[in-house]
Amino acid sequence: MVRLMETIGLAGILCISWLAFKDRLTSLQLILFVAIVAMYAFLRFCMMWRWYRAASRSAGIALQFEKALVPTSYILAVMLWLFVVSGNSIVLAIAAFLVAVVAHVNVILLYLHFKDRDRTPVNSYGMTH
Repeated sequence: MVRLMETIGLAGILCISWLAFKDRLTSLQLILFVAIVAMYAFLRFCMMWRWYRAASRSAGIALQFEKALVPTSYILAVMLWLFVVSGNSIVLAIAAFLVAVVAHVNVILLYLHFKDRDRTPVNSYGMTH
C-alpha cells in the first residue's frame, strides 16, 4: 500500500511539475512545491543509502528511514492531488509542513548517527544467539 501511495504521490509531482512548466503556479506555490520535492528527495536518499556495510539493509537507522517514507507517501498522495484538484496554496503549505516534520526527524537521526563514535556492530544487542 505504501508503494502504491508513493507512486500516486509521484504522479502528483509530475502533474504539478506540468502545471509549473505551463506557468500556472504562483511564486508561493512554486516555492512550496520545490520545498516538498526537495524534502521528499532527501527522505528517499536517506532510505536508499546503505548506512552500515556489514549489516542488513533494514538495520539501525535505515529501518527508521524506511518507516519515514510511510507518512511521506500518504502526504504526497493525498495533499498533492488535493492541490491539483483545488489549486489552493494552503494545501501545499500543509503538505510542506508535514513533510518538514518527517524530514526533521531524519536530520536528527543523521546528526546522532554521525556523532556516535561507538564501533559496536549495529543491532548487536538486539540479536539472539
